[in-house]
Amino acid sequence: MGNAYSDILKDKLRGKSACIFWKVFMLDGKNTQEYQINRAYRIPGGYKVKDIKSIFEKKLWRKF
Repeated sequence: MGNAYSDILKDKLRGKSACIFWKVFMLDGKNTQEYQINRAYRIPGGYKVKDIKSIFEKKLWRKF
């Protein structure tokens, strides 16, 4: 049995998938550049469920 927050979050995430990119590279030989997009073990900005701060959400992304 879940709590109200995890139940709401589960409903909003049901049927969704995620494509997460951590870094992007611009390859140019020795001038190759690397840019960080998202950090590992953190909720990516585009996937954060608004108005919900829950341990369930944090645990979910930590496992991703």
